[in-house]
Amino acid sequence: MTTATVDYAPRGPHRDLFRAFSRAATRPGSPPPPAEVLVEGPAGTAKSRNILEIIHFLAETIEGPKPWRCLLLRKTRVSLNDSVLFTLEDEVWGPGHAMLNGASREHRSRYVYPNKNQLVLGGMDNVTKLFSTQYDLIYINEADELALEEYESLFRALRNFAVPWQSIISDCNPNAPGHFLNQRPEIPGSAMKRVRTRHRDNPMLFLPDGVTKTAKGEVYMRTLDQLTGVRRLRLRDGIWAAAEGQIYENFDPAVHVIDAGPVDSNDTLRPWGSNLPAFSWYMLSQDYGFRDAQVLQLWGVTEDRRAYRIRERYRTHTGLLWWTDTAVDWIRQSDAIRMVCDHRPELIQMLNDRLGYRGGHDQAPLAIPANKGPGSIESGIDLVREMLGNEQGLPPRIFFVREGRDPLRDPVLLKDHMPTCTEDEIPAYVWLEHRPGQPPKNRPDPSCQDHGADAMRYAMLYIFRNDHAEPPANRKWHPDSNAAWYGHDEVVDEW
Repeated sequence: MTTATVDYAPRGPHRDLFRAFSRAATRPGSPPPPAEVLVEGPAGTAKSRNILEIIHFLAETIEGPKPWRCLLLRKTRVSLNDSVLFTLEDEVWGPGHAMLNGASREHRSRYVYPNKNQLVLGGMDNVTKLFSTQYDLIYINEADELALEEYESLFRALRNFAVPWQSIISDCNPNAPGHFLNQRPEIPGSAMKRVRTRHRDNPMLFLPDGVTKTAKGEVYMRTLDQLTGVRRLRLRDGIWAAAEGQIYENFDPAVHVIDAGPVDSNDTLRPWGSNLPAFSWYMLSQDYGFRDAQVLQLWGVTEDRRAYRIRERYRTHTGLLWWTDTAVDWIRQSDAIRMVCDHRPELIQMLNDRLGYRGGHDQAPLAIPANKGPGSIESGIDLVREMLGNEQGLPPRIFFVREGRDPLRDPVLLKDHMPTCTEDEIPAYVWLEHRPGQPPKNRPDPSCQDHGADAMRYAMLYIFRNDHAEPPANRKWHPDSNAAWYGHDEVVDEW
């Protein structure tokens, strides 16, 4: 098997970080690298590529009586495949590298080097398996997806001691200013070192002078220049920024984005995952698009009307037949009561032609148009804000199941750095700017990406106005109870 040669020359802060780890590994007596490193910067600054180059160097170089182990981690294991593992296999190792022998990246649990050093693959969705192995280094890709408690829980796994130092390296694009990753390096005495990267540090985008763009750099930077608002600040300019006028400022990914948990085929009450409640009924919601994204959501609703988004497809350039087939599949899987649709008569007619009518407490077409009457946007937004919970003590009643996101991650949207799920939309979903001398308008800015937000709003309005929960089965009341006095039908004839 031939091994590809991949040229690599780190720049700027990437070079300094590479030197810190390489010297600690190859020069006895050198200072240890930082115990915690945050590599942050806008999109396209080669953060993951350079961290993986460091890890590859350490794995090839470190020798000792026991294998050196590094954990490559994301929020979910499956999300490593097309991000970290793609970069590692295609850019760091390159085609034909001996490390590519064996299972495909989707089915791997680890890579083992000839010297027995290991790169272990994991996600926070399987922490029991994660902590069964000890590590010397942990790399967290897109670490802003983790909550502080999850991040700090990883320290107990840094106990392999194949080398005298143990470290965690995290990378991310800037997020909200209050995110713990932005605050942690600023705490007095913090062990976390912040490494700021910029586009000039990526050789794919800029020549060594850091000013002249490459051909790819011209195209890529033009794409980033088209971003607006908070997404531009974070992904183009590398600024930790909150959206001014954010509509759902009470949305907190650490609270509202949840893991489904293991699926037990014998658990009929919780078929979607052990962390989820038993659902009383299901519904679908849809927002139409073609060049813009179209969104289809499946919601599970509990008896007390908490709503869980358990499936979502978020795609561009996809025809109505595909969407109809997907909706039919989901309806059959869940026995959904209704599908609330954007005003697209042919889609509604196609669905009803195939599915007919469904019950509940009444009989109606399964696919129905969303409420778009006067005031529906404002009332829908108010309802979603209330269901997200707030500081007045209202508990959260909307949740997004992480495993339910579209596994495709639409390539057109990824290329343009646009949202690929509803959770991506919410931080940049803002009110229309108030112009001086004019009355404020309680409407979203029309330039916002709102496809998932609209579908969510349609769903919440339907859930709020309709209750399809079945009455508890076989409920019987004693003849002398208050139920008997009120004339409940369930009173037994004999006790």
